[in-house]
Amino acid sequence: HGDNMNIDGQPMLKLLNRIFRSRTLKWLFSWGVHPDLALKFGHWWSGKSRKRHNAADEEAARTGRGGGFNASLTEPTHDVDHFVFGHMHFPCECREERLHVVNLGCWEKSPSYAVLDAAGEMRLLKLES
Repeated sequence: HGDNMNIDGQPMLKLLNRIFRSRTLKWLFSWGVHPDLALKFGHWWSGKSRKRHNAADEEAARTGRGGGFNASLTEPTHDVDHFVFGHMHFPCECREERLHVVNLGCWEKSPSYAVLDAAGEMRLLKLES
């Protein structure tokens, strides 16, 4: 999914990760917060997150120099041809030597999908409306 990529060296992100995965806090939230309020909070939080990602972040990811791609493009310990991600909010792909990284993007804003053909080649395609 990608939500834990590049988390090392980011103590606030690690803390938030622990909070969001806490069974006790999930239970308290589900019983103590009305669903309408929870949805408003979720939309607010998501909007804040998206505003922090700017064009420079997208360009870094497209070129394989950031946005979580760096971890994929290092030499893997197993025989890997393709990495497929769906966490970042824009479709893109990057090739470096024999590795291929595909980010499917956000389905609602830019519907795209990946196809793996019989020869083992993967392509990122946009859904035509």
